[in-house]
Amino acid sequence: NFEFDIHLRRKMRSYSAACAFLAILSASPADAGKLRRRLQMYTLSDLAGHNTASSCWLGIDDVVWDVTTYAPTHLGGEAALLKRCGEELTADFYKVPSHAIPNILMNSLIIQKGALMAAPPKEVMLSDLASHNSEASCWLGIDGKVWDVTEYAPLHPVGADKVIARCGEEITEDFYKVANHLPMLLQNALIIEKGLLVADPITAAPVPA
Repeated sequence: NFEFDIHLRRKMRSYSAACAFLAILSASPADAGKLRRRLQMYTLSDLAGHNTASSCWLGIDDVVWDVTTYAPTHLGGEAALLKRCGEELTADFYKVPSHAIPNILMNSLIIQKGALMAAPPKEVMLSDLASHNSEASCWLGIDGKVWDVTEYAPLHPVGADKVIARCGEEITEDFYKVANHLPMLLQNALIIEKGLLVADPITAAPVPA
């Protein structure tokens, strides 16, 4: 069916990238260099370096895509695409219903650059979460993850004030007390996943002299 087809296409892209990465890891130093050149492996740092209108790359499904030429034709507006240049945005990409269309990344203006070597999920400490406690930067902790709801807050059905009042907090228990708060709500295209929520490291108390 259609949903299975989309899932399969995504897995195939990720599988190809993983195979390329494993081939490099198992190769000798000399061969690894040759494989990198042939397979075009990119790190998140490489991707982040292409974050402008003149060179805009995106990471989707463990693959790096050059969307520089495509950006002006983006149906959602060029600005919406350009502000994400240089990022890995698989989760946010598939929040947009039209992005589920088979072969959407096969547009002739989109160039597949190579495989993206994934990094461990970013960790966000409770203290970092707490610092994003304003209307200008509103993050929430839900289900062990941190979510940036800054752009979503003004559209909240009950009013932005209800969201902004909890900015910077871990609110999982209170979140699910609301009947219509289902996990799928966090898949809204305006809600950005920032990373895993972790406790701040415990520092030992100074020993009295």
